[in-house]
Amino acid sequence: MSGPINPEIQSDWAAKEYEKALHRRLISYDSPPLRKYDWLLNPKTQEDVVTGSITFGEFLYKLARIDPLVVLAADFSSVDSIENSLSFTNYVHQFKSYSGESLEGVFNRLQGYVAEQAVAMDLSYQGYDVQFPDSPTQPGFDLLVDGQPMQVKCLTDPSGVYEHFDKYPDIPILLNADLADLIGDQENIYPCPGITSDSIKRITRDSVESAHSSTDFHVSIISLGVSTCSNAYSWMKGTTDGKHMLINITTDIIGRSVVSGAGQWLGALGYLLSPAGGVIGQALGASIGAFGGGKVARHFRRILVSEQYAELSLSFSKLLIACVESEDIIINNLQSKINVFQKENIKTVAKKVALESIIHQLEKELSYRNSWRRRFSSAAKQSEKINPREMVELFLNSQVEYPIHISKISSQVASFTSTLSALDAKCKKLKIQSLIK
Repeated sequence: MSGPINPEIQSDWAAKEYEKALHRRLISYDSPPLRKYDWLLNPKTQEDVVTGSITFGEFLYKLARIDPLVVLAADFSSVDSIENSLSFTNYVHQFKSYSGESLEGVFNRLQGYVAEQAVAMDLSYQGYDVQFPDSPTQPGFDLLVDGQPMQVKCLTDPSGVYEHFDKYPDIPILLNADLADLIGDQENIYPCPGITSDSIKRITRDSVESAHSSTDFHVSIISLGVSTCSNAYSWMKGTTDGKHMLINITTDIIGRSVVSGAGQWLGALGYLLSPAGGVIGQALGASIGAFGGGKVARHFRRILVSEQYAELSLSFSKLLIACVESEDIIINNLQSKINVFQKENIKTVAKKVALESIIHQLEKELSYRNSWRRRFSSAAKQSEKINPREMVELFLNSQVEYPIHISKISSQVASFTSTLSALDAKCKKLKIQSLIK
Protein backbone atom coordinates (compact mmCIF):
# COMPACT_ATOMS: atom_id res chain seq x y z
CA MET A 1 0.00 0.00 0.00
CA SER A 2 1.40 3.43 -0.94
CA GLY A 3 0.31 7.03 -0.89
CA PRO A 4 -0.59 9.46 1.89
CA ILE A 5 -3.25 8.62 4.48
CA ASN A 6 -6.45 10.55 3.83
CA PRO A 7 -6.09 13.71 5.97
CA GLU A 8 -9.84 13.67 6.66
CA ILE A 9 -9.31 10.52 8.75
CA GLN A 10 -6.85 12.38 10.96
CA SER A 11 -9.31 15.26 11.36
CA ASP A 12 -12.12 12.87 12.32
CA TRP A 13 -9.94 11.12 14.87
CA ALA A 14 -8.84 14.43 16.40
CA ALA A 15 -12.56 15.32 16.76
CA LYS A 16 -13.25 11.84 18.28
CA GLU A 17 -15.62 11.03 15.42
CA TYR A 18 -14.27 7.49 15.16
CA GLU A 19 -17.15 5.91 13.30
CA LYS A 20 -17.02 8.63 10.67
CA ALA A 21 -13.28 8.07 10.30
CA LEU A 22 -13.78 4.35 9.78
CA HIS A 23 -15.98 5.01 6.75
CA ARG A 24 -13.48 7.32 5.07
CA ARG A 25 -11.34 6.24 2.15
CA LEU A 26 -7.98 5.16 3.51
CA ILE A 27 -6.10 6.85 0.66
CA SER A 28 -7.00 10.33 -0.49
CA TYR A 29 -7.62 10.00 -4.22
CA ASP A 30 -7.25 13.74 -4.61
CA SER A 31 -3.63 13.48 -3.52
CA PRO A 32 -1.05 13.45 -6.32
CA PRO A 33 0.73 10.12 -6.86
CA LEU A 34 4.15 9.69 -5.38
CA ARG A 35 6.87 10.65 -7.84
CA LYS A 36 10.41 9.43 -8.11
CA TYR A 37 11.88 12.67 -6.81
CA ASP A 38 9.21 13.65 -4.27
CA TRP A 39 11.81 13.24 -1.52
CA LEU A 40 13.36 16.50 -2.77
CA LEU A 41 10.15 18.30 -1.77
CA ASN A 42 10.26 17.01 1.79
CA PRO A 43 11.06 19.98 4.10
CA LYS A 44 13.56 17.87 6.05
CA THR A 45 15.31 16.75 2.88
CA GLN A 46 15.35 20.30 1.55
CA GLU A 47 17.63 21.30 4.42
CA ASP A 48 20.03 18.52 3.40
CA VAL A 49 19.89 19.54 -0.26
CA VAL A 50 20.58 23.19 0.59
CA THR A 51 23.47 22.32 2.91
CA GLY A 52 25.07 19.94 0.39
CA SER A 53 24.55 22.40 -2.49
CA ILE A 54 26.09 25.32 -0.61
CA THR A 55 29.06 23.13 0.37
CA PHE A 56 29.73 22.17 -3.24
CA GLY A 57 28.93 25.71 -4.39
CA GLU A 58 31.61 27.07 -2.06
CA PHE A 59 34.11 24.73 -3.72
CA LEU A 60 33.08 25.87 -7.22
CA TYR A 61 33.25 29.52 -6.15
CA LYS A 62 36.83 29.10 -4.94
CA LEU A 63 37.82 27.39 -8.18
CA ALA A 64 36.23 30.24 -10.15
CA ARG A 65 38.38 32.74 -8.24
CA ILE A 66 41.59 31.19 -9.61
CA ASP A 67 42.76 33.46 -12.41
CA PRO A 68 43.77 31.74 -15.71
CA LEU A 69 46.95 33.87 -15.79
CA VAL A 70 48.05 32.33 -12.50
CA VAL A 71 47.38 28.84 -13.85
CA LEU A 72 49.51 29.64 -16.93
CA ALA A 73 52.26 31.03 -14.72
CA ALA A 74 52.29 27.93 -12.54
CA ASP A 75 52.33 25.66 -15.59
CA PHE A 76 55.28 27.54 -17.11
CA SER A 77 57.29 27.58 -13.90
CA SER A 78 56.64 23.97 -12.91
CA VAL A 79 57.91 20.70 -14.30
CA ASP A 80 54.39 19.28 -13.85
CA SER A 81 51.55 19.88 -16.29
CA ILE A 82 49.08 22.37 -14.79
CA GLU A 83 46.17 22.77 -17.18
CA ASN A 84 43.26 24.05 -15.11
CA SER A 85 42.07 25.20 -11.70
CA LEU A 86 41.89 21.65 -10.36
CA SER A 87 45.49 20.80 -11.20
CA PHE A 88 46.56 24.24 -9.91
CA THR A 89 44.80 23.49 -6.61
CA ASN A 90 46.70 20.25 -6.32
CA TYR A 91 49.93 22.10 -7.26
CA VAL A 92 49.48 24.61 -4.43
CA HIS A 93 48.78 21.84 -1.91
CA GLN A 94 51.74 19.73 -3.02
CA PHE A 95 54.16 22.62 -3.39
CA LYS A 96 53.52 23.73 0.17
CA SER A 97 53.70 20.18 1.48
CA TYR A 98 56.82 19.02 -0.33
CA SER A 99 58.85 22.22 -0.23
CA GLY A 100 58.04 23.10 3.34
CA GLU A 101 57.37 26.67 2.26
CA SER A 102 54.53 28.71 3.68
CA LEU A 103 51.63 29.95 1.60
CA GLU A 104 53.52 33.23 1.34
CA GLY A 105 56.38 31.34 -0.28
CA VAL A 106 54.09 29.95 -2.96
CA PHE A 107 52.73 33.44 -3.56
CA ASN A 108 56.18 35.05 -3.86
CA ARG A 109 57.40 32.32 -6.21
CA LEU A 110 54.48 32.77 -8.59
CA GLN A 111 54.11 36.53 -8.56
CA GLY A 112 56.92 37.23 -11.05
CA TYR A 113 55.71 34.55 -13.47
CA VAL A 114 52.16 35.93 -13.29
CA ALA A 115 53.50 39.36 -14.27
CA GLU A 116 55.27 37.78 -17.24
CA GLN A 117 52.05 36.12 -18.39
CA ALA A 118 50.09 39.35 -18.00
CA VAL A 119 52.64 41.37 -19.99
CA ALA A 120 52.89 38.68 -22.69
CA MET A 121 49.11 38.57 -23.08
CA ASP A 122 48.88 42.37 -23.27
CA LEU A 123 51.58 42.59 -25.94
CA SER A 124 50.00 39.76 -27.92
CA TYR A 125 46.69 41.62 -27.94
CA GLN A 126 48.53 44.63 -29.35
CA GLY A 127 49.80 42.50 -32.25
CA TYR A 128 53.37 41.79 -31.21
CA ASP A 129 54.95 38.38 -31.63
CA VAL A 130 55.70 37.19 -28.10
CA GLN A 131 57.60 34.05 -27.15
CA PHE A 132 58.77 32.59 -23.86
CA PRO A 133 62.27 31.15 -23.38
CA ASP A 134 62.67 27.40 -23.08
CA SER A 135 63.46 27.65 -19.37
CA PRO A 136 61.52 29.68 -16.76
CA THR A 137 64.88 30.52 -15.15
CA GLN A 138 66.49 31.91 -18.34
CA PRO A 139 69.15 34.47 -17.25
CA GLY A 140 68.81 38.05 -18.46
CA PHE A 141 65.40 38.02 -20.14
CA ASP A 142 61.85 36.69 -19.71
CA LEU A 143 60.29 37.29 -23.14
CA LEU A 144 61.20 37.56 -26.79
CA VAL A 145 59.15 40.40 -28.29
CA ASP A 146 59.47 40.36 -32.09
CA GLY A 147 62.74 38.49 -31.45
CA GLN A 148 64.07 41.09 -29.00
CA PRO A 149 64.99 39.72 -25.53
CA MET A 150 63.21 41.72 -22.81
CA GLN A 151 63.07 41.47 -19.03
CA VAL A 152 59.73 41.77 -17.19
CA LYS A 153 59.78 43.55 -13.85
CA CYS A 154 56.84 44.09 -11.50
CA LEU A 155 58.23 45.84 -8.45
CA THR A 156 57.41 48.42 -5.80
CA ASP A 157 60.86 50.10 -5.75
CA PRO A 158 63.45 50.74 -8.50
CA SER A 159 66.38 48.83 -6.94
CA GLY A 160 65.63 45.72 -8.99
CA VAL A 161 65.64 47.79 -12.17
CA TYR A 162 69.11 49.15 -11.47
CA GLU A 163 70.44 45.70 -10.55
CA HIS A 164 69.24 44.35 -13.89
CA PHE A 165 70.95 47.09 -15.91
CA ASP A 166 74.18 46.53 -13.96
CA LYS A 167 74.23 42.94 -15.26
CA TYR A 168 72.46 43.29 -18.60
CA PRO A 169 72.68 46.91 -19.79
CA ASP A 170 71.53 46.05 -23.33
CA ILE A 171 68.34 44.13 -22.40
CA PRO A 172 65.31 46.42 -22.10
CA ILE A 173 62.82 46.18 -19.23
CA LEU A 174 59.03 45.92 -19.48
CA LEU A 175 58.02 47.63 -16.24
CA ASN A 176 54.76 47.82 -14.30
CA ALA A 177 52.99 51.13 -14.89
CA ASP A 178 52.99 52.43 -11.30
CA LEU A 179 56.77 52.05 -10.88
CA ALA A 180 57.42 53.39 -14.39
CA ASP A 181 55.54 56.55 -13.44
CA LEU A 182 57.71 56.84 -10.34
CA ILE A 183 61.00 56.42 -12.24
CA GLY A 184 60.05 58.61 -15.20
CA ASP A 185 61.26 58.37 -18.80
CA GLN A 186 64.48 56.41 -19.04
CA GLU A 187 66.23 54.59 -21.84
CA ASN A 188 65.37 50.89 -22.31
CA ILE A 189 62.42 51.07 -19.85
CA TYR A 190 58.98 50.46 -21.39
CA PRO A 191 55.91 50.94 -19.20
CA CYS A 192 53.08 48.39 -19.33
CA PRO A 193 49.83 50.37 -19.06
CA GLY A 194 47.21 48.75 -16.84
CA ILE A 195 49.66 46.40 -15.17
CA THR A 196 50.51 47.43 -11.61
CA SER A 197 52.24 45.68 -8.75
CA ASP A 198 49.04 45.79 -6.72
CA SER A 199 46.94 44.16 -9.44
CA ILE A 200 49.48 41.35 -9.95
CA LYS A 201 49.74 40.77 -6.21
CA ARG A 202 45.98 40.72 -5.86
CA ILE A 203 45.21 38.16 -8.55
CA THR A 204 48.14 35.98 -7.46
CA ARG A 205 47.24 36.07 -3.78
CA ASP A 206 43.52 35.53 -4.44
CA SER A 207 44.26 32.58 -6.70
CA VAL A 208 46.74 30.93 -4.32
CA GLU A 209 44.52 31.42 -1.28
CA SER A 210 41.45 30.17 -3.14
CA ALA A 211 43.30 27.07 -4.30
CA HIS A 212 44.72 26.46 -0.84
CA SER A 213 41.32 26.76 0.87
CA SER A 214 39.28 25.03 -1.84
CA THR A 215 39.12 21.81 0.18
CA ASP A 216 38.42 23.59 3.47
CA PHE A 217 34.69 22.97 3.76
CA HIS A 218 32.78 25.01 6.34
CA VAL A 219 30.00 22.48 6.78
CA SER A 220 29.45 23.30 10.44
CA ILE A 221 28.93 27.00 9.69
CA ILE A 222 26.71 26.27 6.69
CA SER A 223 24.68 23.78 8.71
CA LEU A 224 24.35 26.29 11.54
CA GLY A 225 22.88 28.86 9.16
CA VAL A 226 20.55 26.49 7.31
CA SER A 227 19.33 24.67 10.42
CA THR A 228 18.83 27.90 12.37
CA CYS A 229 16.73 29.44 9.59
CA SER A 230 14.65 26.29 9.19
CA ASN A 231 14.06 25.83 12.91
CA ALA A 232 13.32 29.52 13.42
CA TYR A 233 10.62 29.24 10.76
CA SER A 234 9.19 26.17 12.49
CA TRP A 235 9.29 28.01 15.81
CA MET A 236 7.36 30.94 14.33
CA LYS A 237 4.77 28.50 12.97
CA GLY A 238 4.45 26.97 16.42
CA THR A 239 5.52 23.45 15.41
CA THR A 240 8.60 23.47 17.66
CA ASP A 241 9.86 25.26 20.76
CA GLY A 242 13.13 26.71 22.01
CA LYS A 243 14.31 23.51 23.71
CA HIS A 244 13.76 21.28 20.68
CA MET A 245 15.04 23.99 18.36
CA LEU A 246 18.39 23.91 20.18
CA ILE A 247 18.46 20.09 20.03
CA ASN A 248 17.71 20.12 16.29
CA ILE A 249 20.40 22.68 15.46
CA THR A 250 23.05 20.97 17.59
CA THR A 251 22.43 17.48 16.20
CA ASP A 252 22.28 18.81 12.63
CA ILE A 253 25.68 20.50 13.00
CA ILE A 254 27.29 17.44 14.59
CA GLY A 255 25.75 14.93 12.17
CA ARG A 256 26.55 16.88 9.03
CA SER A 257 30.07 17.87 10.12
CA VAL A 258 31.06 14.32 11.10
CA VAL A 259 29.61 12.62 8.02
CA SER A 260 30.95 15.36 5.73
CA GLY A 261 34.43 14.94 7.20
CA ALA A 262 34.25 11.20 6.64
CA GLY A 263 33.05 11.78 3.07
CA GLN A 264 35.91 14.15 2.36
CA TRP A 265 38.40 11.61 3.71
CA LEU A 266 36.99 8.90 1.47
CA GLY A 267 36.90 11.29 -1.48
CA ALA A 268 40.62 11.94 -1.05
CA LEU A 269 41.16 8.39 -2.26
CA GLY A 270 40.55 9.90 -5.69
CA TYR A 271 44.21 10.95 -5.62
CA LEU A 272 44.94 7.32 -6.43
CA LEU A 273 43.39 7.99 -9.85
CA SER A 274 44.65 11.50 -10.54
CA PRO A 275 45.41 14.81 -8.77
CA ALA A 276 42.20 16.32 -10.11
CA GLY A 277 40.31 13.21 -9.01
CA GLY A 278 41.49 13.76 -5.46
CA VAL A 279 40.36 17.38 -5.39
CA ILE A 280 36.95 16.63 -6.93
CA GLY A 281 36.60 13.53 -4.76
CA GLN A 282 37.04 15.57 -1.60
CA ALA A 283 34.47 18.12 -2.76
CA LEU A 284 31.92 15.49 -3.73
CA GLY A 285 32.57 13.48 -0.57
CA ALA A 286 32.13 16.51 1.67
CA SER A 287 28.98 17.66 -0.16
CA ILE A 288 27.36 14.22 -0.16
CA GLY A 289 28.35 13.84 3.49
CA ALA A 290 26.74 17.18 4.31
CA PHE A 291 23.57 15.92 2.62
CA GLY A 292 23.59 12.52 4.31
CA GLY A 293 24.58 13.93 7.70
CA GLY A 294 21.13 15.44 8.11
CA LYS A 295 19.57 11.99 7.87
CA VAL A 296 22.03 10.70 10.47
CA ALA A 297 21.05 13.57 12.79
CA ARG A 298 17.35 12.77 12.40
CA HIS A 299 17.98 9.10 13.14
CA PHE A 300 19.77 10.16 16.31
CA ARG A 301 16.84 12.38 17.33
CA ARG A 302 14.50 9.40 17.02
CA ILE A 303 16.12 8.11 20.20
CA LEU A 304 14.51 11.06 21.97
CA VAL A 305 11.00 9.79 21.10
CA SER A 306 11.59 6.20 22.25
CA GLU A 307 9.34 6.73 25.26
CA GLN A 308 6.48 7.93 23.07
CA TYR A 309 7.05 4.98 20.74
CA ALA A 310 6.80 2.59 23.68
CA GLU A 311 3.54 4.21 24.84
CA LEU A 312 2.13 4.00 21.32
CA SER A 313 3.06 0.32 21.00
CA LEU A 314 1.37 -0.40 24.33
CA SER A 315 -1.82 1.47 23.41
CA PHE A 316 -1.92 -0.25 20.02
CA SER A 317 -1.47 -3.63 21.68
CA LYS A 318 -4.41 -2.88 23.98
CA LEU A 319 -6.50 -1.83 20.98
CA LEU A 320 -5.67 -5.08 19.19
CA ILE A 321 -6.50 -7.15 22.27
CA ALA A 322 -9.86 -5.36 22.50
CA CYS A 323 -10.40 -6.14 18.79
CA VAL A 324 -9.59 -9.81 19.44
CA GLU A 325 -12.07 -9.94 22.31
CA SER A 326 -14.76 -8.26 20.19
CA GLU A 327 -14.07 -10.60 17.29
CA ASP A 328 -14.36 -13.60 19.63
CA ILE A 329 -17.85 -12.52 20.64
CA ILE A 330 -18.89 -11.84 17.06
CA ILE A 331 -17.38 -15.13 15.83
CA ASN A 332 -19.25 -17.10 18.49
CA ASN A 333 -22.49 -15.39 17.55
CA LEU A 334 -21.93 -16.06 13.86
CA GLN A 335 -21.14 -19.70 14.49
CA SER A 336 -24.27 -20.05 16.58
CA LYS A 337 -26.37 -18.52 13.80
CA ILE A 338 -24.83 -20.83 11.22
CA ASN A 339 -25.49 -23.86 13.42
CA VAL A 340 -29.12 -22.82 13.87
CA PHE A 341 -29.70 -22.23 10.18
CA GLN A 342 -28.02 -25.49 9.22
CA LYS A 343 -30.49 -27.37 11.43
CA GLU A 344 -33.49 -25.79 9.74
CA ASN A 345 -35.59 -28.29 7.80
CA ILE A 346 -36.72 -26.34 4.76
CA LYS A 347 -38.70 -28.21 2.14
CA THR A 348 -39.46 -25.60 -0.52
CA VAL A 349 -36.73 -24.91 -3.06
CA ALA A 350 -37.01 -21.13 -2.90
CA LYS A 351 -36.61 -20.96 0.87
CA LYS A 352 -33.81 -23.50 0.77
CA VAL A 353 -31.88 -21.38 -1.77
CA ALA A 354 -32.44 -18.27 0.34
CA LEU A 355 -31.26 -20.05 3.47
CA GLU A 356 -28.13 -21.35 1.71
CA SER A 357 -27.39 -17.79 0.58
CA ILE A 358 -27.70 -16.54 4.15
CA ILE A 359 -25.44 -19.32 5.44
CA HIS A 360 -22.90 -18.51 2.69
CA GLN A 361 -22.83 -14.86 3.70
CA LEU A 362 -22.44 -15.77 7.37
CA GLU A 363 -19.63 -18.19 6.58
CA LYS A 364 -17.93 -15.53 4.47
CA GLU A 365 -18.08 -13.06 7.36
CA LEU A 366 -16.96 -15.77 9.76
CA SER A 367 -13.92 -16.53 7.59
CA TYR A 368 -13.15 -12.80 7.31
CA ARG A 369 -13.36 -12.25 11.05
CA ASN A 370 -11.30 -15.36 11.85
CA SER A 371 -8.64 -14.11 9.47
CA TRP A 372 -8.55 -10.68 11.08
CA ARG A 373 -8.65 -12.16 14.58
CA ARG A 374 -5.45 -14.07 13.78
CA ARG A 375 -3.85 -10.91 12.40
CA PHE A 376 -4.89 -8.90 15.47
CA SER A 377 -3.52 -11.56 17.78
CA SER A 378 -0.24 -11.84 15.89
CA ALA A 379 0.24 -8.04 15.69
CA ALA A 380 -0.52 -7.62 19.41
CA LYS A 381 2.42 -9.90 20.25
CA GLN A 382 4.86 -7.80 18.21
CA SER A 383 3.35 -4.33 18.33
CA GLU A 384 6.74 -2.80 19.19
CA LYS A 385 8.00 -3.86 15.74
CA ILE A 386 5.19 -2.15 13.82
CA ASN A 387 5.70 1.46 12.78
CA PRO A 388 2.90 3.99 13.38
CA ARG A 389 1.83 4.20 9.74
CA GLU A 390 1.43 0.43 9.55
CA MET A 391 -0.56 0.53 12.77
CA VAL A 392 -3.05 2.96 11.27
CA GLU A 393 -3.25 1.04 7.99
CA LEU A 394 -3.73 -2.30 9.78
CA PHE A 395 -6.59 -1.05 11.91
CA LEU A 396 -8.39 0.91 9.20
CA ASN A 397 -8.07 -1.93 6.68
CA SER A 398 -9.64 -4.29 9.18
CA GLN A 399 -12.73 -2.12 9.35
CA VAL A 400 -13.40 -1.93 5.61
CA GLU A 401 -15.82 -4.84 5.03
CA TYR A 402 -17.01 -6.13 8.42
CA PRO A 403 -16.11 -3.45 10.99
CA ILE A 404 -16.22 -3.72 14.75
CA HIS A 405 -18.70 -1.25 16.18
CA ILE A 406 -16.86 1.71 17.67
CA SER A 407 -18.77 1.43 20.96
CA LYS A 408 -16.87 -1.77 21.77
CA ILE A 409 -13.40 -0.29 21.31
CA SER A 410 -13.96 3.45 21.76
CA SER A 411 -11.73 3.85 24.83
CA GLN A 412 -8.87 1.92 23.19
CA VAL A 413 -9.21 3.91 19.95
CA ALA A 414 -9.20 7.15 21.94
CA SER A 415 -6.07 6.08 23.84
CA PHE A 416 -4.32 5.03 20.64
CA THR A 417 -5.25 8.28 18.91
CA SER A 418 -4.01 10.32 21.86
CA THR A 419 -0.61 8.59 22.03
CA LEU A 420 -0.27 8.75 18.25
CA SER A 421 -0.95 12.50 18.30
CA ALA A 422 1.56 12.98 21.13
CA LEU A 423 4.23 11.07 19.21
CA ASP A 424 3.47 12.98 16.01
CA ALA A 425 3.71 16.32 17.84
CA LYS A 426 7.05 15.32 19.38
CA CYS A 427 8.40 14.28 15.99
CA LYS A 428 7.36 17.60 14.49
CA LYS A 429 9.19 19.45 17.26
CA LEU A 430 12.30 17.43 16.52
CA LYS A 431 11.81 17.87 12.75
CA ILE A 432 11.88 14.16 12.01
CA GLN A 433 9.66 12.34 9.51
CA SER A 434 5.95 12.77 10.11
CA LEU A 435 4.52 9.45 11.19
CA ILE A 436 1.37 8.87 9.18
CA LYS A 437 1.87 11.01 6.09
